[in-house]
Amino acid sequence: LRCENGSSRCAVEVVDSLEEAIQHVNDYGSHHTDVIVCESEMDSRKFSREVDSACVFQNCSTRFSEGYSFGLGTEVGVTTKRVPMRGPIGIEGLMTSKYILRGKGHAVADIADGKSKWVHEKKCVTCGLQVRD
Repeated sequence: LRCENGSSRCAVEVVDSLEEAIQHVNDYGSHHTDVIVCESEMDSRKFSREVDSACVFQNCSTRFSEGYSFGLGTEVGVTTKRVPMRGPIGIEGLMTSKYILRGKGHAVADIADGKSKWVHEKKCVTCGLQVRD
């Protein structure tokens, strides 16, 4: 595919292996939001760990990729880069976030219609344990 659409199109790449999918997304993806549709929980978790994107979704709509969905409120900006901070920098300024959304065919309309509800949990990307504030 090797191109980005600025319209309401769906880009799908069919590959022969999970490793090829991860490599393709890392080479040609936006590094903002990428999704995998698969039946294997183990494969979807590996994809989420190894894809270098801010948002990695499993079996759900990419339309969930906005600040309100993550409990952040209204977005004031979006970037696909790891923005360098200015001025004094603490540990938080050196870290980036990665959002992983696991679904079973969920769409944004499911939330609006009350069929589903938001559950926000901070988890370690490496081990999957819940992180407490």
